[in-house]
Amino acid sequence: MDFEQLAKIENESERVNRTYDIFNEESRLNHSNAARVEFITTVNYIEKYLKEGDKILDIGAGAGEYSFYFARKGYEVSAIELADANIEAFRKKLTPEDKIDLVQGNALDLSRYADKSFDIVLLFGPLYHLKNDADKQKCISEAKRVCKDGGKIFFAFISNDFVFLTEFEYDVNYFSNGDYDKETFKLNDFPFVFHTVGAARKLLADGVEAIKAGKVAAVLLAGGIFMVKGMITAGDLMAYVMYVNTLITTIRRIVEFAEQFQRGMTGIERFVEILPEIDMPGHFQAALAAYPELSCTPDEKHEVWLSQGVSADVMNVAAPAAIQFTKDVVDELITLFPFGYIHLGGDECPTSKWEHNELCKQRLKELGSTNFRDLQTDFYKQVQNHILAKPTDQQRKLIFWNEMLHGNTSQLKDITVMAWIGADGAAKEAAKRGFDNILSPQIPYYINRKQSDGPNEPRSQGNGSETLERVYSYVPAKGIPQDLLPKYKGVQANFWTEYIIENETLEYLTFPRLIAVAEAGWTTQARRDYKNFVERLNQHVPYFELINLSYGKHVVPMKK
Repeated sequence: MDFEQLAKIENESERVNRTYDIFNEESRLNHSNAARVEFITTVNYIEKYLKEGDKILDIGAGAGEYSFYFARKGYEVSAIELADANIEAFRKKLTPEDKIDLVQGNALDLSRYADKSFDIVLLFGPLYHLKNDADKQKCISEAKRVCKDGGKIFFAFISNDFVFLTEFEYDVNYFSNGDYDKETFKLNDFPFVFHTVGAARKLLADGVEAIKAGKVAAVLLAGGIFMVKGMITAGDLMAYVMYVNTLITTIRRIVEFAEQFQRGMTGIERFVEILPEIDMPGHFQAALAAYPELSCTPDEKHEVWLSQGVSADVMNVAAPAAIQFTKDVVDELITLFPFGYIHLGGDECPTSKWEHNELCKQRLKELGSTNFRDLQTDFYKQVQNHILAKPTDQQRKLIFWNEMLHGNTSQLKDITVMAWIGADGAAKEAAKRGFDNILSPQIPYYINRKQSDGPNEPRSQGNGSETLERVYSYVPAKGIPQDLLPKYKGVQANFWTEYIIENETLEYLTFPRLIAVAEAGWTTQARRDYKNFVERLNQHVPYFELINLSYGKHVVPMKK
């Protein structure tokens, strides 16, 4: 059986049956650790609604992955499956101890089951195959009929939009060659049926009145789970990101990204933009060791900085050679990173060398200033003008740490300030000056710092006060006037690796605090609840354990 032969089968039930002569449903959820994430995530949601003694109906049970899981948890399970290949695989795994009533049948006809006879109904397969709305509604109606009042029905769809993401990763020409309507971005429904999020919601809203009352617990969208009623939480979103490594978005948004991807494939696997940071004029010792002529003391010896701290040996921002060097570096970055931003640092740059350098003093005089910090902003202005003179597709926006605000920034255009030291005040000042900002407070968002005062904390910075609760409790943009809020673009957690020798240490310090940062960035203060957050963290634990992640078990110990 191949696709051409499959397409010639007119009878829908037979076509669906034969589809699984091609597709191996038995291995779909367990062929790799990555595949298991779908199963683990789905099970976690179902178990929220299970009670002791519940009866479960698995419609379109496939090879029985969910049926066996719940039966072996002690629940009474009935399973109905259409495809011969899946039935055969299911029966091979059945043991006398498995409390599963397996029958071969069609999701459109559940007459063998009485009304209101199941507490939980799983519909994870049929809507992958039913093409016309009448059959879909019949399927939904039958599921509703056999579900008890107060029971829960779970539906699964294959997301139309997500297919574009996956196919484009395999074939960058998919938008030109793909099997879909070029005007509507609707995939052709063969051999499976694809739904947009909107279409899935409408189908359920039209077919199941109980959705409005919250009877249907969730909609599973092929690789991620969205709640039918209400919005998903940021913690849920993080779990989803861990699974698919990207966010489901609209097709038109994907098309916008497509052009970017065709310019360069950096970061495509996870839908990430790589933002390069080349710190200058401070933290510049490695460059000065190689090019002493860029320093304020070219005749002296310059060495690579081998310890943590702040060096007074900085770039001579008034030297033409240094300015040209910086322009050359920026040109190289533009070639390597086809994205929108370049970070030029600007933090922890002492001015003492400039104060004793004749070129610097002369340039400061030309600027009509007595503030040596203005040399730094003047230096960046020259770099920015260099970028703005380029063709549109080569132009980049500049990002700096908040020390930039100590100089005359009026000559700079459309920059972004990362606020780290005195973050709240610095971000507000940046916004007042008309600049976008990203909140990255040293305390508590530097998650390389110790997260407890326990004896087993690895060597790192801090005294352990940057706990999970403290990270979660930080409130970005607290008390900021409404007119300034559009300038607040997000939050950032930093991880500096001076003390990191092993991956395990990095993982331990990162998780679960990074999840707390994500929720803080996505969730309003009114919806935050630390106790609830910690409970939801337990949903991540099976995944952490699956990939052997060295997370903070003192916060979210594995439940037995």
